Amino acid sequence: MKVKTYHVLNAWTFVLVAFFFSGCLVAKVKAMKYDPDEVIDLSRKGLKEIPAYVFERKNLKSLRLFKNELAELPPEIALLENLEELYLGNNLLTTLPPEIKQLKKLRILSIQYNKIETLPEEIGELSALEEI
Repeated sequence: MKVKTYHVLNAWTFVLVAFFFSGCLVAKVKAMKYDPDEVIDLSRKGLKEIPAYVFERKNLKSLRLFKNELAELPPEIALLENLEELYLGNNLLTTLPPEIKQLKKLRILSIQYNKIETLPEEIGELSALEEI
């Protein structure tokens, strides 16, 4: 009986290690997808609002705002016309602004672990959206 338990534990350990490292590899590949000037990563900064300079970056393709304290996404988000990835997970969002429809190139919208109960109708206008 102990031998079988030992093999099961080894198998689970192997699966967990493989999962961890494959996730790291995927994250690294995603991080290298764009030039550094096309990505802003403000994750885990304790932000309560998005800094104004972010909305001046017209060539921005990936905006990462994981694990902050954002209670709202401002209408200025519409200024980021070239945005393809928007990561807002683990914030305090309750809704998304209607201006989100202006992000016509948005492919990934990550909003998990927020307080959003319903999505605005404008989400339907994001024709490039592949993942939410």
